[in-house]
Amino acid sequence: MKTDTYFTRSQIAMVKEAETLILSDLTTRITAKELAERFGVSESSFKFYVKGILGDNYLNYFRKKRMEKAVELL
Repeated sequence: MKTDTYFTRSQIAMVKEAETLILSDLTTRITAKELAERFGVSESSFKFYVKGILGDNYLNYFRKKRMEKAVELL
């Protein structure tokens, strides 16, 4: 049985801020651990929020974004 997961406004804001930060410079690699420390949450919690809010795990999501940008630049 699947249960819905709900995220607080602050968790959503955290993920959106992290996304904006990463997408502003895709040449700089920022780890989930670094972002979790920046936002004062555990790395596992941060990854859980990213997956729940952005729909994919941290590495896959930002890898796809880098590839999309590379295609755009070609």
